[in-house]
Amino acid sequence: MSRDRRGHPWFSIVVPKPDAPLRLFCLPFAGGGASTYVSWARSLAAQPIELCAIQPPGRENRIAEPPFTAMTPLVEALASAMQPLLDRPYALLGHSMGA
Repeated sequence: MSRDRRGHPWFSIVVPKPDAPLRLFCLPFAGGGASTYVSWARSLAAQPIELCAIQPPGRENRIAEPPFTAMTPLVEALASAMQPLLDRPYALLGHSMGA
């Protein structure tokens, strides 16, 4: 998994689209990681959507970082990381415990 064009570890943007009119933030299922959405990003390559797969600490390329053990600090940290990317309309997608 790569970091996004800003070098931020929270997001994997496999197909960067800096001019896309919509960002789709995808939360992985419980225990999953951003790689869950690689095929989705490639399938959406021709669409005007930038898929930002969320990579929580303690998973995949962030395995060396301690995972969050409570929801409130996780949500606060993620909201802070997302803030610079909320410069256009966006949607959140999650399923299972990622919802």
